[in-house]
Amino acid sequence: MGTATVSNSTISGNGGYGIGIGICSSPPYVFCTDSTLTVTNSIVADSTGRGDCVIYSGTVTDGGHNLIDDAANSCGLTNGVKGNIVGVDPMLDPAGLKDNGGPTQTIALLPNSPAIEAGDNASCPATDQRGYARPGSGHTQCSIGAYEADAFSPEPCVGDCDGTGGVTVDEIITLVNIALGNTQPSACPHGVPSGAEVDIALILQGVNNALNGCGGG
Repeated sequence: MGTATVSNSTISGNGGYGIGIGICSSPPYVFCTDSTLTVTNSIVADSTGRGDCVIYSGTVTDGGHNLIDDAANSCGLTNGVKGNIVGVDPMLDPAGLKDNGGPTQTIALLPNSPAIEAGDNASCPATDQRGYARPGSGHTQCSIGAYEADAFSPEPCVGDCDGTGGVTVDEIITLVNIALGNTQPSACPHGVPSGAEVDIALILQGVNNALNGCGGG
């Protein structure tokens, strides 16, 4: 028994099942008898085996705003109910997982994907898997899944070398050492805008961020 939640996720191209809920002794079921799985604001598509979402035992709770392209195996989710889209191609990037920005690979949505602006803002976190703001530019609702359409990388906070949201004295020293040639630019991977030179002006910007916070005046 157990409880699991799938939210704001994109599950695509899995062998066997996209999501399977069944008895522990019979793989590939991933949840045990009497388990409960909640699925919210997620895409399940293109499973290469027995279906996208299959229940053999246990319960699937519909959290709403899901997109499942396998209408015959949708864990009981119904098209048009609670914002769900069932039996419709999500139009995922055929290239699959790749570098679309951010720290991990993602599967992008094609421009006309029905997942775009079909999510629930109350269920979507502030950013997608890449750390890009939701909803995307020009949209009033977030996208279903892990990837936000038309979202863009936030500007780095100058001097925030480790990407923690603040600038320390040690990080300012790192910038100075980069400018002097004593340290490689790779020592500050998150705190220097792409293509920027670490010079006095950039170091002063980092000092300002240390004193006033990232984005401070």
